[in-house]
Amino acid sequence: MLVGFALETESDERAMIRARQKLEHKRVDLVAANHPSDALERDDNRATLLDHSGFQPLARMSKGDLADRILDWLSRRLGELG
Repeated sequence: MLVGFALETESDERAMIRARQKLEHKRVDLVAANHPSDALERDDNRATLLDHSGFQPLARMSKGDLADRILDWLSRRLGELG
């Protein structure tokens, strides 16, 4: 499993298009996308998780909680692969 990260400075819609492109071009399984103002120099983060089946916007949460959400996604996917 590969996870990519996309720090996008454009509007939400355009940022999701670019994150989707990164998902495809870099051949990763998941992209965590966010805007610099939602992530840099903060103790919390607001991100969207994108995979090949769709996207899931997440509420603002601690960076540790976001890492847990990414690990939860990975755990579910690995469980599906058996």
